[in-house]
Amino acid sequence: MATGSLSNLTAKRCAVFEDRQLLLFPDVGAYDKWTSLAEPLPNTRVSSLFERIATEKQRTQGCDLADFILAGR
Repeated sequence: MATGSLSNLTAKRCAVFEDRQLLLFPDVGAYDKWTSLAEPLPNTRVSSLFERIATEKQRTQGCDLADFILAGR
């Protein structure tokens, strides 16, 4: 599921997931912002995977989950 925008990552919008564990995959370069916004959300973690594996080109483009899936990586 995509948030559609970083501004949509709010406790109110995520309340439907209160009994679930959430693992968020932010766009490359947005890890710190997502971590900050996810902090008050219960049962939520932010993955740093894309920050660790992104190429320089992917960093410049700010790739997201869909980009990594389509690239087969």
